[in-house]
Amino acid sequence: PQGLTAAGEKLSDYAVAKGLMLDLTHSSDKTVLDLARRHRGLPLLFSNQASRELTPCERTISPELLREVRRSGGIVGLTLAANYAGGDMASLMRHAAALARVAGPEALAIGSDFNGLIGRVQGAADTSGYAPVLKELEAAGIPAQRSAQSFVSFWRRTLAYDANRKP
Repeated sequence: PQGLTAAGEKLSDYAVAKGLMLDLTHSSDKTVLDLARRHRGLPLLFSNQASRELTPCERTISPELLREVRRSGGIVGLTLAANYAGGDMASLMRHAAALARVAGPEALAIGSDFNGLIGRVQGAADTSGYAPVLKELEAAGIPAQRSAQSFVSFWRRTLAYDANRKP
């Protein structure tokens, strides 16, 4: 919760200068906000998240950080972890709608986090569940079929970011 330390500033500056994508999923809100202020043009990436509005805990993403994702042209991956996004497709879609409402539908992607330790949303236990999730997202008006294009665009914006340019 203290945010970026001096060592964290150096490390993040170095990583950004090398063109690395920084996955902020397990970072504190203060750390993300510090990084976003330090690198205003850098698109923010959260690889697997659920809405803090629906699952209030530090591990989920707040509306404030979702606004930063939108502002930066970033991406937020919708987690398929049942303990954060609920156990069924309807709960997952409520999280998707909440994330898309604040970050923008074009910012939403699927963020599986298949680490073998977390239970999955029913019907999405492995990658075979992507098709039903994509279908549900599309039905909800979230252009998930374009998520690969969105990611490539995000990646290009990340590579184009000049860490030495001062805002």
